[in-house]
Parts: sequence; C-alpha cells; structure tokens
Amino acid sequence: MPSSQPDQRRIRVLVADNSVIHTELLADAIAKDRRISIDLSTSCKGVLETVVHSVPDVLLISDMLDQRPGAGLELLREMRRTLHDLKAIVLLDSSTQENVIQAFRAGARGIFCRNQPVKKLCKCILMVSEGQIWANTTELSFLVELVSTVPSICPATTAELAVLSDRERDVVKCLAEGLSNREIATRLAISQHTVKNYMFRIFEKLGVSSRVELLFQLLSRTGQVQETQNPATMAKSKKAVLAPIEIYE
Repeated sequence: MPSSQPDQRRIRVLVADNSVIHTELLADAIAKDRRISIDLSTSCKGVLETVVHSVPDVLLISDMLDQRPGAGLELLREMRRTLHDLKAIVLLDSSTQENVIQAFRAGARGIFCRNQPVKKLCKCILMVSEGQIWANTTELSFLVELVSTVPSICPATTAELAVLSDRERDVVKCLAEGLSNREIATRLAISQHTVKNYMFRIFEKLGVSSRVELLFQLLSRTGQVQETQNPATMAKSKKAVLAPIEIYE
C-alpha cells in the first residue's frame, strides 16, 4: 500500500565491518529505520571501490578491517585526503581515550561503541548526515583533555602558516575565533561552498585531516592567530574545536 507520506530521499549508508556476519547483522538492524538505505562491504578494497564509485551520505566503518586492527582508520585517513566531504562514523569495540582520539584524528565525524543500542546508532547516523559530530560526554572529555595537553600535537609554526594565501589566513583566523562555516561566509562575504574549498586547501597545506585537528594546532601555538585574541575569544576557540557536537549520555 503506497505511503501517504511525501517521498523523501533516504540517507545512504555504507556499512563496513570486519566480518560478513557482523556486517549483515548490523546492516539488517539499521535498515529497519526507513529513513536509511544500506550498502555493504567487509574489506578495505570493497570500501574504497564503493566510495570511489559513489560517495555515501555516511560511512559506518569498523576500526578493524581485513582482520587488521587500525586498518579501517588508515583507510579513512587516506580517503579523507581526497574526499573531504566524506562523513564517517567509526565503530569501536571500546571507547578508550586512545581509540577515541585516533578515530577523530583519522577524520571521523562520529564514534560509536558496539555496546550501545542500534536505535542510538540510527540517531548517530542521522546527526552525522546533517553535519553534526557525535560523541558522548566521556568521549568529549577526552577531546577537552587533549586540548589542554596540545604539546603532544605538532603545532603549526609561523613559517607553515606562511604558505597560506591571505584569504586562507582570514579563514584560519575566523576558525580560531570559533566561527561556524556560515558565520565565516557572512564575515568574509563569500559562499559557504567557497569556505569549504578554502578549508580543504588549508588542510592540505598544513597536513591535517579535519577541522578538529586544525584547531588543535592553532590552540597549541603562540603567534599571529592567538595574538589577535582576548581571553573570551580564546575560550570560544576551544569550544569551537568541539562544535557542532551532538552530546549524548
């Protein structure tokens, strides 16, 4: 019987787990949400081929693929170098501090631990598809702690920032102030699409893979960007590292 609801485009999700049975079980559970359509893969090669052919709205990928711990993160990091808009959720067996930080450094937009219910995973997928970052309060605390211990991250030096164009440096300053893409576009009188293009070029030039990692670098250095900021602006910058984030209990 045809639905009386208007036909809405479903969110296309590529599910990539470490084994066929786990992938199929997970996909079957997620597919019960009619807002989501599913593609499957169980190997790095399969994921890459599928993504290159047609980038999914959301990639749900295990940190372990091809029976290799960390292979999923390595693949995600590689894909993000060229597919900057790729929205990925990393499946973790346990959300330890190391696992969480590695996942976000690889370019994850969300992390999901296997001991959580599928209903919550569906919400995670929906939020990430809309551009949100998904993390619970404990995982969020790991990122906050990382911000306060940034010496472990190689900071961007003045010389490294010198490779940026004047306009790219304007975007970096806006990021350091905690502005969203929309706010940056308004301030610089450019489109949000242009802001994204600038950010991708900045990522490539500074050797980072995500907005989060870029802001960690900015917060870890003294110099031009920070000299323009007062304490209130610096506080907003730290908040910007973690926003927009969907926080769940």
